[in-house]
Amino acid sequence: FYVDRTNFKIEPHLTKKEHYFIKDAAGGIRKEKVEEVKQEASSLTDAQIKTISEAMIKLEAKLGLPQDIEWVFEQGEFYCVQTRPITN
Repeated sequence: FYVDRTNFKIEPHLTKKEHYFIKDAAGGIRKEKVEEVKQEASSLTDAQIKTISEAMIKLEAKLGLPQDIEWVFEQGEFYCVQTRPITN
């Protein structure tokens, strides 16, 4: 996705997704096949994209550099699990 940081207009750039990873009951992670009808659909809602974008802007302002962030949504809540400066 491309997001305009001034008005949060979202421009989707989607790719086909054939697999996803999910936490299993034993605490590990397993690979699952994405249903054919969902393979080219967005895996994020517009609200989730806006949440991620807002977090990136806040982190950049606080840390003084653009950031590469790793994040997750768990039971509807957003968590930033790691951030580091983008370098050339």
